[in-house]
Amino acid sequence: MGHEEAHRHEHGHGHHHGEELPRGMSEQEKRKTMLGYLLSHNEHHAEEIREMAEALAADGCAEAAELIRQAAENFKEGNEKLKKAAELL
Repeated sequence: MGHEEAHRHEHGHGHHHGEELPRGMSEQEKRKTMLGYLLSHNEHHAEEIREMAEALAADGCAEAAELIRQAAENFKEGNEKLKKAAELL
């Protein structure tokens, strides 16, 4: 299955990766639209990652929880860069 095809994640929802963009959009508009999609998608996953960290911390897995919190921060930093890139387009 290609990246442009729909896929399912373990958290129970499918995603489409841009195959339904309107015809007539410039390549730049398509890229900006795709960046917006990716940002939204990543923000959703970042929230799931934070929730997992909290659940693990509550279960006494402090070291794993801290690593996952750090990963969530990495998502946040990446999302900020995506936002800035989209603003430049």
